[in-house]
Amino acid sequence: MSLYHTEYWQQVIEESITHATAQGYLRPCVVCGNPFFFRTKEAEICSFCEEEMSKESLHAS
Repeated sequence: MSLYHTEYWQQVIEESITHATAQGYLRPCVVCGNPFFFRTKEAEICSFCEEEMSKESLHAS
């Protein structure tokens, strides 16, 4: 892979993150603080924490 391709994809990723942040999809998770998980606008936690919590609630019942 050439350096051109690396720089191109880095730019694409940065623009995607900027766009997602502007749309409200990349706010930090209230549980772990990770800002890099896409999530719904309604959710305050990232998909990883949501999955962990659902596992815990299954074990609790």
